[in-house]
Amino acid sequence: PSERRMLLSAEALSALVGDGVRELAGLASAQSLDKIVITTRSLSSLLPSHWQQNMKQGGRGVLEAYATRILTAIEEGKSPAQMFCFQNTIRLWRSVFGDVPIAVLVMDGSHTQNLFRFAELCGLGDEHRQRLSDNVPSASEQNLSFSVDECRKLLVINEKIGRGELSTRARRKAIEV
Repeated sequence: PSERRMLLSAEALSALVGDGVRELAGLASAQSLDKIVITTRSLSSLLPSHWQQNMKQGGRGVLEAYATRILTAIEEGKSPAQMFCFQNTIRLWRSVFGDVPIAVLVMDGSHTQNLFRFAELCGLGDEHRQRLSDNVPSASEQNLSFSVDECRKLLVINEKIGRGELSTRARRKAIEV
């Protein structure tokens, strides 16, 4: 729709360190970019998701304890909190891309609302934004998280693995189901 050039960043790109960002800048011809759009999930959705990943890898703590530990680390400015604070990521990108405007979109609404806001930041007109929004899959078709019951079962499996009562193969099988 336009001749403007943008770099769109998803969570996966936020993990890049200096050399990776510089490599990306070279690929994106940084000097000719008009804007960089970075998306991230809200902390209220990121924490449970990260906890679930921790559970899939053998973690045994309950969500409340995990969230408390992460929130305390964020307040104290300690790791692993840095993964939830994108200031360092933005500083790094700013140091590589210079004066190119950086927009950060916290994805905290419905998928349709998030897509509409994202398209708006990218400079798409109303017609294009609406057409995109009309094609968002229903909640049942999207990548959904584990239910509370599934997480409780995985916690039990992880605790049994920790006591040597089950192999890690049992956890892999439970996650695949």
